[in-house]
Amino acid sequence: MTDHTQAVLSLIRQHVGPQEAITAKQIIASLRRQGVTVDDRDIRAIVAEADAPICSGNGGYWLCDDPDELGETIGRLRSQAGLMYARASRLEAWQERLRGPVVVEQLSLGFEMRRAS
Repeated sequence: MTDHTQAVLSLIRQHVGPQEAITAKQIIASLRRQGVTVDDRDIRAIVAEADAPICSGNGGYWLCDDPDELGETIGRLRSQAGLMYARASRLEAWQERLRGPVVVEQLSLGFEMRRAS
């Protein structure tokens, strides 16, 4: 575990429950005072890889000790994953359409494709 990872997780573990959530901005500022430099992306990556019941929401990050609360986070993450999967599927469809010479013309309401002559 890197020093950055340990520092972020140590700070989040001090915040139990959503009422004690710590924002990414607060994490960044607190760690900067300790000489550790992280950004939003670093924090998200560390939380995503953490083997700990860390939840997040509009209020920030917190250590979860409530199974129902954890269920809410699991549901939100599964919903986000579904949206990402649907987006990837749409992009795959475009990938297939773009194989070969094509012209893409942007319209005000979307895209129209026609084969290049």
